[in-house]
Amino acid sequence: MIATAALALAACGGSEAAGGDGSLRVGVNHWVAKAAINLGTENDRFADEGIDDIKLETVGAAPAVIAALQSNKVDIAVLPTTSYLDALSKGIKLTAVAPLTGFPSDGEDQQKYDGFDFFVQPEAKIERPRDLEGKTVAVGARGDLVEMSISYLMTEDGGDPKKVDWIQLVAAPALEAFKAKRLDAAAFALPFADGAQTAGGEILTRLTWPLLDGAPILMWIGSPDLAKDAERLKTVQRALLSTNETANADPEGTLAAAAKEAGISVETMKARPEAFYFPTSYDKAELEALAQKMSDMGFLKNMPDIDASFATLPDAK
Repeated sequence: MIATAALALAACGGSEAAGGDGSLRVGVNHWVAKAAINLGTENDRFADEGIDDIKLETVGAAPAVIAALQSNKVDIAVLPTTSYLDALSKGIKLTAVAPLTGFPSDGEDQQKYDGFDFFVQPEAKIERPRDLEGKTVAVGARGDLVEMSISYLMTEDGGDPKKVDWIQLVAAPALEAFKAKRLDAAAFALPFADGAQTAGGEILTRLTWPLLDGAPILMWIGSPDLAKDAERLKTVQRALLSTNETANADPEGTLAAAAKEAGISVETMKARPEAFYFPTSYDKAELEALAQKMSDMGFLKNMPDIDASFATLPDAK
């Protein structure tokens, strides 16, 4: 592993180390990212590193996130790891800064920490991944993490993903379509997973962990300007990793913060408390293995240059 989880919280030189004015512009498009940033702020993880002015900027889906980063409109933002690798394969210059959500470094019981449940309609008679052939399945966008994960499971089970009737729907309309029986299967994370289960959906599997195999689910990605400033980059990384430590050490507080940002009850969030794990290390080899799987399935036209776009995590101070 590239970095240990033990990060001392000593001050690192005040606002100069944080990039001149101690500010950090954060692009957020997901409640998990916002909850994490709020936890770090409330627990002084950013202030301890001299970052005392967090500016949250709302950004859209992955293409909008990439545009905001490329134009230096934000310093960091979150992307699914698969979207990061896809962008690199197209020659877009991005820098991996730190993991946001994923799996413990020991790799034990990864399925438990997967935030995505894959629901099927009981009457659809889907008992294993290859049974999805000929079925109607929702994905947020063609070629996204959900489609790749389903395709990987099907391929490993001897099925053909090309025989699936893929329907592009984001979470809220996908849930309504699932409730109305217009979909045979769909993947949902909280808070939408609770609605799918209440509607009678059955969980076939937790979805992303076989494809990711230890690689992060979501990652913090840095802008070109941040990547050029080595000292500031390390400062931001320490703050993010310290925040992840805080989140893992206080599951009750983390669930409460997540429930608030997701707009659901703490009780609903507690139904899947282990769905939120915040890694404090990431492994370039795991990203390379994931990229190879994506390439083998035809989701990448070119293998990404991970070496040139991967910021090693700083050692503990």
